[in-house]
Amino acid sequence: MAKILTMEDIKQAIVNYIFDDRKTQAVLLDGEWGCGKTFFVKEHLIPALQNIGNAKIYKISLYGISNVDMIQEMLYAQWLEEVVGEKTGEIGKVVNKGINIFGKSAIHALEGKFGAEGAVENVVRTLIDGVIKKNAYNIIIFDDLERCRVDIIQLMGFLNNL
Repeated sequence: MAKILTMEDIKQAIVNYIFDDRKTQAVLLDGEWGCGKTFFVKEHLIPALQNIGNAKIYKISLYGISNVDMIQEMLYAQWLEEVVGEKTGEIGKVVNKGINIFGKSAIHALEGKFGAEGAVENVVRTLIDGVIKKNAYNIIIFDDLERCRVDIIQLMGFLNNL
């Protein structure tokens, strides 16, 4: 008879997998709708991952997302938010809010206004690369996969390329 895993067993298995440098594949937490996957991730898994030094967690809901560019924008916005948060004080809070709302589009608008196409994005990309590289582990958690409107093959291909 197979042993039924407890939440602690599942959490520990995922944590061990993520921090095993020999493994680089994604983990899929599957279960019936309403069984508590999001609760488990928020209340158990993320706190366990945050207790490991040099790990940064990015959580993105795919609810209503209709193309992979939107996912990339949301990742970009979270990375920009982290960069701005590290580099500024009170002004950073205002900039962060704009980045969260407008993401990469805000960068392109600034470049267009000042006639510096690509310049701001290149600076930001360099800053983002620095943020990403300083973390030994960058963990991206996607929630609401079943509510995403992107074709599953295209979505999996995009996620695999991350």
